[in-house]
Amino acid sequence: KAAVFSGILRCVNIIIPSLFFMMVISGILIRSMILQRISPVFDKFSRFVFGMDGTVFIIFLLSMFAGYPVGASLITEHYRNGRISAKQAEIYLCVCYGAGPAFIYGVVSGSLWGSRAGNLVILSNVIANIFSALILRVIFSKKLKPSASSGSKARVRLDCADFMTSISSASESLFSLSAMIITFSVI
Repeated sequence: KAAVFSGILRCVNIIIPSLFFMMVISGILIRSMILQRISPVFDKFSRFVFGMDGTVFIIFLLSMFAGYPVGASLITEHYRNGRISAKQAEIYLCVCYGAGPAFIYGVVSGSLWGSRAGNLVILSNVIANIFSALILRVIFSKKLKPSASSGSKARVRLDCADFMTSISSASESLFSLSAMIITFSVI
């Protein structure tokens, strides 16, 4: 009973507040085609430095600051839409998964907020992701050939159905994640 209660509190106080909003926003960004529309701005830089197209680069940035399920879910959605290959998705998932600042501060209960140690933890997380992306680019350069950008041709559409789908998808993901946390708390 105590373990279940502890797991529920962890989910309600840490997991859901740090992830729900970003999961909804990221769902809206991908479903509305906003990411594809703004990706050409980053194409040249991201192709040269990381070997990824502008959209994947934006997902990479979002995953560093939003945290684990956001980056993984966006890469999966990008793959399902046929914009990257299965091998590219596997490789990108290696760098689009880490803990975001909200999660890190939530886990340490905000005691490091604004402190030098807290900033160092966030900075080390971001630097580790950047180095990982650079190393993967070198190792898998032939498999990470980005396709031609079609971002500027993407038509932005924002409707209630996409908004509702993003909310229900985020809720479903967080429910599954919470169920696993509670289960492992009991174990």
